[in-house]
Amino acid sequence: MVAVRTAELLRNTNTYGVFMYVLGPARNELETGSIPVFRSSKIIRKKSVVGSVINYGINYVSLRQYKKRMKIDVAISIASAANLLNILTKRRERVITSLRGVKSLYSFTSSIKFIQRKTDKLFCVSKGLMDKAQEYYKLDRRRMEYLYNPYHLETILEKGNETIEAEYLHPNTIVTVGRIEPVKGYEHLLRAYAKVVQQVPNSQLVIVGEGSMTQALMGLCGKLGIKDKVHLIGYRDNPYGYLKNSKVFVLTSENEGFPNALVEAMAFTAVISVDCETGPREILCKEETQEEIRDIRYEDYGILVRQMEKTRDYTKTDLEKSEEILAKAIIHVLKDEKLAEHYRQVAQRRVQDFSEEVYLQKLISMIEERG
Repeated sequence: MVAVRTAELLRNTNTYGVFMYVLGPARNELETGSIPVFRSSKIIRKKSVVGSVINYGINYVSLRQYKKRMKIDVAISIASAANLLNILTKRRERVITSLRGVKSLYSFTSSIKFIQRKTDKLFCVSKGLMDKAQEYYKLDRRRMEYLYNPYHLETILEKGNETIEAEYLHPNTIVTVGRIEPVKGYEHLLRAYAKVVQQVPNSQLVIVGEGSMTQALMGLCGKLGIKDKVHLIGYRDNPYGYLKNSKVFVLTSENEGFPNALVEAMAFTAVISVDCETGPREILCKEETQEEIRDIRYEDYGILVRQMEKTRDYTKTDLEKSEEILAKAIIHVLKDEKLAEHYRQVAQRRVQDFSEEVYLQKLISMIEERG
């Protein structure tokens, strides 16, 4: 969780007194043991519209009192609801808010534009999202920044050494990791893979994750005749072993704020991503252009393909144009060992730019900024 890790990184500098205020009920991952965590004891746990409104009021009073009592100098909020309360309870402290994804930009709490404009600094998880936020909020560019999510690369690499099931140790494994939800576009990947199997029968597709569309995807596998080649293995606490033992990782999302799974995959393997908004292009390219991708583009750190059509059809078996292109890119990587190895190596170099050290340095500069 980014909020917890941010607090831990700041605490470890031995420069700041770090506290956390949580809007909702207790969650295990927030109990860091060394960082004081505060929440109102009056929060209503039962979910309802009325309850949410009441909880907002409770948190407003509680957070304002907490800031005053603790003499907070800088208040950093992660997520839309927290941003709103952070700004509304502002006293003399410096307020830093954040945007985590395209969808959050247009959420109810984020869309109260005149409130968001009162932030001292707004940071976004990607440059692309920052550009959209500037256009939407009309904020002065000097009050905006992009800050990629922090990744503890040593831990990620170490976890990649853990043993996985023998059936997934295959030289031509395609892997993807994420929630099994419509926005992830997995139906496109399945149709593309049906084409891949025709040219690379000695291959398999592993999907790590769980969600509401699992049964629909399994049904589509049956229709496509690839049920024995596709493994929907559900959620895994540690997905890194599957990434390490894959030939290529594929991202097919309709949109992303900043795709964590893509960056984590780059620590281990070559990657292919659709050119969705926002994130993949700036992760995989040294220099971004506004040129639309209509086919395959072999970028500096990975392969980009055109966006998928937003059909969300889990019954059709005929390939769309974008799926044909995606299949072509996957086949190229599976058949060309030199290409796969090249993109594995450049991806591993690129991922160093998303380390916790880089994140912390940039965050501190925002905290210490004045004026």
